Amino acid sequence: MGTAGTVKRNQEHTEVRCVVTVTAGLQREAGIKLLLRDFYPIAERRYTGDYAACDLLLDLQDALKEAKLTDRQREVLSLMYGPRQLTQSETALAAGIAQKNVSLHLGAAVARIAHVFRSWENCGSKTEVQASRAG
Repeated sequence: MGTAGTVKRNQEHTEVRCVVTVTAGLQREAGIKLLLRDFYPIAERRYTGDYAACDLLLDLQDALKEAKLTDRQREVLSLMYGPRQLTQSETALAAGIAQKNVSLHLGAAVARIAHVFRSWENCGSKTEVQASRAG
């Protein structure tokens, strides 16, 4: 059975702790947004021996590839959740599109990523899903 990660924060929001569990956390859009938002703190956890963080980031990387996002969707994710962490308004200015379109591209991208995580959970593992598509 595949695993999905959930991201938990303490009340002070000073530490991010990755927990690998079989939940619906990453099969919903809200869970994907939290994971994207906390990408950099999670990535830092790799250096403290947090293997769950490594697994979670590898799964996210695979899900992003499998989601087959459009160039615009990738651009919006990169601007909003990349190193600059822009707001939707700032992303709209940077991308040269309306804020409404930023919201639409973001929603579509997150829905595609969540769909990938759901397909992995429903089929037992991402390896089984990828093998069946290759085959």
